Amino acid sequence: MTNPADPGQLRNTVSIQEATIGRRKELLRGLVEGVQVLAEHHDRALDSLLEKFRGLSGRQPTMVVTPQPLSNSAASSAISSVTPPSREPRLPPPECFNGEPSTCRVLPAQCALVFVLQPSSFPLDRSKIAYLITLMSGRVLNWATAVWEQQPAICVSLEGFVGEVKKVFDAPFSGREAARKLIQLRQDSCSVADYAVDFCTLAVESAWNQEALFDMFLHDISEEVKDVIAARELATNLDSLIALTIHIDGQFWECRWERKFDFARTTRDSTWPPSHPGSPRRSRCRVNTRLPDLPRESPKTAESSLPENMQLASGMEIQDQH
Repeated sequence: MTNPADPGQLRNTVSIQEATIGRRKELLRGLVEGVQVLAEHHDRALDSLLEKFRGLSGRQPTMVVTPQPLSNSAASSAISSVTPPSREPRLPPPECFNGEPSTCRVLPAQCALVFVLQPSSFPLDRSKIAYLITLMSGRVLNWATAVWEQQPAICVSLEGFVGEVKKVFDAPFSGREAARKLIQLRQDSCSVADYAVDFCTLAVESAWNQEALFDMFLHDISEEVKDVIAARELATNLDSLIALTIHIDGQFWECRWERKFDFARTTRDSTWPPSHPGSPRRSRCRVNTRLPDLPRESPKTAESSLPENMQLASGMEIQDQH
């Protein structure tokens, strides 16, 4: 049984506690540095606004001063010194990353946009890394916390930290896997525009050259689009081919829609009661005008089965005949 008063065990325990305290101190030091930088930035912005306000309030409207001409360098420096800092846009935080490999690249890309649009809020790589960690959850948050506490060297460079995240949690397509998916990809019933999005996404991951991608895209589109392309001058590169096929497919979709509309209109006109011979309203569609044999009805019964407007017209015709 181990003696609890063993000096070696006590020294080991104390050293572990010292290491833990040191890591916590390093973490707090990084956070304090980030807060200090942000506080200094806000103080400078506030001082600039106060100076501008004092200048406006103390201006004498009746006093005219003729300024001395300044050189170009002096004028540019003066303008830069009085120009207030631009207001950075307020952005919603990106969605949290829970360690799902398929979304590993989304969070760094979205945070990169935030860092570009709000540079003064994240002046240091450590502040950027801290912001990234606040947008993590689950197992990836546990991993990032351990790295922040135990491997501070990785948390010095944003590029290095993002590289470690991708190394652990990213599962990108290999060139062969992307090529297999490209071979299996078909347009089927979707539009060429939707098919082109999936095709270009896989093409980025594959190692195919432009000629191979050109032929594969042309091979996988629908036959009706191929027939139209065969009668035209073929595109010279993949981008122009994609634009051409999307345009042709859009025309096909318009034609299908027009045919559906014409069919509905033809059905409506063919079922509508025929107009009088002298009526200017004519159906533009050719329909079967032969009516089925119906049982004969008395004039009153037949008239009662007509709509009200046609009953009125029928009554007027009978009066004219008398």
